Amino acid sequence: MAMKVALITGRLASSKAWEQAKLLEGIGYSVDVIAAPVDVALFIPPSRIADLVSGKNYDIVVVPGRWRHDTKALETKLGTRVVRGPTHIDDLYWVAKKLPIEQWDAELAAEELVVESNMRRIKEWYFEGSRKTPFFQSSFSNVKIPSVPPPIIPVAEVYPGDDVESKIMRVVELGYEALVLGYYEEQDLDTIERHVNIIEKLGFNGIIGVDGLTPATQGKLARGDSSVELYLSVNPETAWIYARDPEVWKDKLLVTLPFAPGHEIATKDIVKRLEDTVRVLEREGIHHTLIDVSLPPPGVSSILDKLSTLKTSVKLLGKPGFTGVSNIVELFDADSPGLIALMTALSIEAGSVMMLVTEESVKTRGVFNEALESSMLTSYAYANNRPPKDLGLNLLYLKRKRDPTLKPQGQRKTVGREKGFTSQPVGGWDPGGSVVITIDHANCSILYKWFDEEDWYEAGSWRDAAEHIYSTRRLTHLGHALYLGRELFKAELSIRLCRGYIQDEDFLQGKTLCCDTKHT
Repeated sequence: MAMKVALITGRLASSKAWEQAKLLEGIGYSVDVIAAPVDVALFIPPSRIADLVSGKNYDIVVVPGRWRHDTKALETKLGTRVVRGPTHIDDLYWVAKKLPIEQWDAELAAEELVVESNMRRIKEWYFEGSRKTPFFQSSFSNVKIPSVPPPIIPVAEVYPGDDVESKIMRVVELGYEALVLGYYEEQDLDTIERHVNIIEKLGFNGIIGVDGLTPATQGKLARGDSSVELYLSVNPETAWIYARDPEVWKDKLLVTLPFAPGHEIATKDIVKRLEDTVRVLEREGIHHTLIDVSLPPPGVSSILDKLSTLKTSVKLLGKPGFTGVSNIVELFDADSPGLIALMTALSIEAGSVMMLVTEESVKTRGVFNEALESSMLTSYAYANNRPPKDLGLNLLYLKRKRDPTLKPQGQRKTVGREKGFTSQPVGGWDPGGSVVITIDHANCSILYKWFDEEDWYEAGSWRDAAEHIYSTRRLTHLGHALYLGRELFKAELSIRLCRGYIQDEDFLQGKTLCCDTKHT
């Protein structure tokens, strides 16, 4: 007998809900679409849902993924299981095919459960079953670096500072297997060892590396009692220094560059110089090397040239590649999840088994998480001969992205445009009350309050104000929400552009003020 499902929706999405319900019937569900007399289902109060479904003997009730109320409380009241569907009604059938409705959860939106399920399976493969051909067995941990990708291992580069512990803790909590201490200038051994001890005390048991130090300092570190085993960056001018002490370096992992840091050479010379460096080391029995062509700052053609050169070098020298993508992510004006995914795929194609990333600049915040998930997903895709696009949804959901290529179907109808501004929201007044808005130029803040209250609230941005107003749960009308979004953003623009702000009046008519430069 088919499972009987009550699908809760609002007026605006009811037609799409019926389309999805018909598709669900094709995979064994009996679905009733229950459209509450509210524009958007997020605003349906629990009491209204209880009235609509009580006594109808449903097996399960599906509320929207971002429904703002407590599903457990509703479940107790109904005596029927209540779960969250996907965030977007269009994803309902797709998610149900990936994960049956009976396995959906009361707390997480359904598509998040699909992502969790996929990631759990991929993580098991990535950390336990993917290292079948080790190239280098770590001396201080069980990390194995493969001779050819996949997998590719992301390496988190942390630049020590006042917050070194919090930076390292983030890497440890994410589950990285390789961490590099990057230095902008030369350091004494005591400082480096202190940083290494912090890493170990925080529970990191993967590969530890260093970058930005002279060969002399790296040599002293390697000869000592340090657990550092990954060393960046050996080049043709310094390779002989390492070759003098083969016993010190034979069990370490060295990353070779075709030139000294801060210098550039022609692309045509890269392979020859990498070969010279590797051969100098190999003559002395130092074989654990990775080759890095040192990708330049953005410039699509130069990046592709370097990756192509890396692929050639990997084949010619028989050494795994190492890709540093931090400067590309920092300087490209693009969303980092897509850029990280692209660079991961290109790095694997070029033969890299390790990929270096950092979060030192504001633009790269969150890259550690993105690089780790991208490495797992892309490695899994390549290992199973599947295009990475088949798993891209998991990565894109990190920032709640939607497919920008979808085109509206059917004819377009032009609607009337409002003639001037009005305090009455689209569709009429909100029974939940009205909001009064003004601004304080002196403190660069938006002031607002409910019409029936005395106290004012202060926010630094339209988003902060909107989030707070939304959290009060007084909004019951979609038109009111649209109106407030417009007015709050208008208020923020008035602060930024030093203009006067009057609620409900045309922004372009606002008076220009003489503001202090800090307010612009």
